[in-house]
Amino acid sequence: MDYSLIEKFLSDKEKVREDRWQENKMMHERRLALEERKIESEEDKTLWEKEQKIMFCDLEKLDPSQKTYVIAMRAQIAAQKMAAFNSAFAGSSGGHEASGGGEI
Repeated sequence: MDYSLIEKFLSDKEKVREDRWQENKMMHERRLALEERKIESEEDKTLWEKEQKIMFCDLEKLDPSQKTYVIAMRAQIAAQKMAAFNSAFAGSSGGHEASGGGEI
């Protein structure tokens, strides 16, 4: 009986099993990443909807404490958006700062 043939068969079988396991692992990781992006997108949408309600609500229909709260939230939202905008474009001043800060 040729034991080397049996060993080769078992080795090949183990390699196929390992390859399948790696493929399954990669597919699972892709599914998890996709699900995380989906959840992140839903959270962003929910946050955007809340911000829209705050930014565009009619202040005239609110009592003074509600009005104060909405104004404070608007200021906070605007500050967050400006900070995000500034950090996104921090390195690309377009030469404005190098030209003397806008003096003509």
